[in-house]
Amino acid sequence: MSYFTVHREDVYKDYKASPLSAAAIFQLVLFAITIGAPIALVAVNPDIWPMYTTVYEQPFVRYQQMVIVHLDLGGGSSLAWSTIPQYNRLMGRTLRSSRLKTKEIDINGDKIPDAFSITLDVPLTAQEQVFGFTFLVFFDFILQKRTFFEMSTVVSLQHSAASAGADYFADGTLRFVQKDSLRPGFSDYINKDPLVNISSADISDYNVASIVRRVATRNGMLIELWHIYLFYYSFLLITASTVLDVSMPIWTTTPVPTQPFHIEANIHFPVQSIWMQTTVLHRLTTAGAAFTFWLLPFWLFCWYLRRMVFSSGALFLVQDSSKYSMKSYFTANSGKE
Repeated sequence: MSYFTVHREDVYKDYKASPLSAAAIFQLVLFAITIGAPIALVAVNPDIWPMYTTVYEQPFVRYQQMVIVHLDLGGGSSLAWSTIPQYNRLMGRTLRSSRLKTKEIDINGDKIPDAFSITLDVPLTAQEQVFGFTFLVFFDFILQKRTFFEMSTVVSLQHSAASAGADYFADGTLRFVQKDSLRPGFSDYINKDPLVNISSADISDYNVASIVRRVATRNGMLIELWHIYLFYYSFLLITASTVLDVSMPIWTTTPVPTQPFHIEANIHFPVQSIWMQTTVLHRLTTAGAAFTFWLLPFWLFCWYLRRMVFSSGALFLVQDSSKYSMKSYFTANSGKE
């Protein structure tokens, strides 16, 4: 009876060796190289296990409806005004009621302010001239993309000159500065320590110099950390602040008598770079991709080396006679037809 090919498959032969033979040890070494070498390369490379990362987010900056202004006049006198009623009651003769205008600007309509415009007019008498000022505007700085972070911050505008001024204009960018990384996930960082105690009757609590000094030296903030899934509170020390970068402030001299001193500022809130810790999943994903990248060349190298060594007969092997090929099957049954 004649036969024709209906199916073809590779013929495999099994070779065995004792557990303590050179062939078994060689096989174990190749397996250790295939798996161990990529793991070692991943473990010794710190870039594959990133502990920190940089994310970008536009903060939500909320105006606290609170400002403090202090004008330095000629002859050592001064004027002051604030939106805090308690502060105004403590100013006495130096209080000068002023007109304040504010506007939040949302350019792209995403309900997150992109800029903030503020204008202040302080009335002056014919004998009063302004040689310097300090203007404080208080905000809430909020991050809510990767983690919830909220703190009170203040924007300080200061200027002093040898000649009297009529108005001041500044266009600046609010920049987030941090010395400690934030943790991602379901944690809330909330700074509940106010920069100014608006109910205090102590005049020193409203001193402009002390407020500016307190903001500048606030290297650490005690942040309340709330874990949603674990339902407990803890406290973490986070060092962060904001800085207003003003490129070219404009101080206009030659004031007109009885004309109010005019302060105008535009503050922009761009996308910030946030320094954060990476999640365990992010680290494992990066390490897994690196392991796979290194595994392929080592696997190919060990596979080729094993095939070359075993095929050459350099190591003693015993063929498993219990296995047979398709060729031996047809040969054994051809005589029965």
